[in-house]
Amino acid sequence: MCECKRMLCGLTLCLVLVTFTTGCWNRREPENLAHALGIGFDICDQGYKAYLQLSDSLGEETGGNGPQQDNFTSSFWALSATGRTPYEAIFNTAPFLTKELSVAHVGIVVISEELAKKGISPVLDTLERERTLRTTTRLFILEGDMEKMTQAQIPLESVSSIGISRAIGTIERERSILPVKYATTIIDCLAQPGKEPLIPKITLIDESDIEESSEEPNPKPPLKISGGAVFKGDRLVGWMDERETRGWTFLTNMTRRAVMSVKLPKSPEDPEDAEEEYLTVVISQVETELKAKKDGNGSEFALKIFADGRIEDKTAPGDFLRDRDKVASMNRRTAAAIQNDITKALKKAQSLNADVFGLGWLLYRTQYKQWQQVEDRWDEIFPNVAVDMDVRVDIRRSGLVNRVGAVK
Repeated sequence: MCECKRMLCGLTLCLVLVTFTTGCWNRREPENLAHALGIGFDICDQGYKAYLQLSDSLGEETGGNGPQQDNFTSSFWALSATGRTPYEAIFNTAPFLTKELSVAHVGIVVISEELAKKGISPVLDTLERERTLRTTTRLFILEGDMEKMTQAQIPLESVSSIGISRAIGTIERERSILPVKYATTIIDCLAQPGKEPLIPKITLIDESDIEESSEEPNPKPPLKISGGAVFKGDRLVGWMDERETRGWTFLTNMTRRAVMSVKLPKSPEDPEDAEEEYLTVVISQVETELKAKKDGNGSEFALKIFADGRIEDKTAPGDFLRDRDKVASMNRRTAAAIQNDITKALKKAQSLNADVFGLGWLLYRTQYKQWQQVEDRWDEIFPNVAVDMDVRVDIRRSGLVNRVGAVK
């Protein structure tokens, strides 16, 4: 009898332990999945065309000596399919795959210029609804051919999608020439009154330059990540270059690190035909305060910027860091350079009538009654909006050198 009780207790214990064991409840084993790392969207006669960059585990396992075909690379495989909707286009790649498609690890979504001009709402709708696609995915607008971009190999990277996703964070930290945006940020922006999206831009370098250098030991980079795509609603209306994008980051308090080249003043001893000398200033800390003026009828704003920087190099000989007048002049010139970038960005946005700075959104949040009066006319008001700027820079450090001794 005791023996039966022991067997019964042991059986019961085994059944209890089995209920706590873990595993793939839906039998989706990792080795049976085709992982998409990046997705590109374009328009075509059938509706939409989706380009997938799939991780090639065979190429990785063989140390980069996997199968090489027309669009096969050592670490990823580029595949495309068409559909009447973006979602259908993605999963119309299934008949060409030997594994189940997984989009849970997609790091970037790239949209072509032609599709962006038509409207990106269908793509954003897909990102919102599909449970395995993350809304924290990075979104880009491509200037160039989508098929060539998905097949491009970036130096130092085994998979270009992963490299681009990593690059956007690096560029944000190092240069502030790119508007860092997640898909969820853009979706929220489209739902906010008085605010338009500014989406990161990828430029495909001229195909002939890439082909000429493809067999060289030091090939040229196939693409460039900088600048922004200006939207009016969900449609692309223009571009911002690096300086304009940097001005956008200053005005919206998104600057993390800006590298600025400032012209040095000439000394009385210099000849009239002397070459211009420059100073590199790195802005590392920025405090931005933007307010709508209460008596401005919704068309006047006040901007205050306090920036802290350091000197990284200069082309002029001599030591001027201990001269208070020269340091003050250097601060003013750097402040003027920042103000010029902001003015350049503001003029570009006003010429496109796209409030990518969210000035209307600021009015909505801080002076709602005033916003109600101008909401229906904001498209008429924004091109004539005035921003009163007060930019101050304090360059406190000079790197590892506080005076020049050998160079005179």
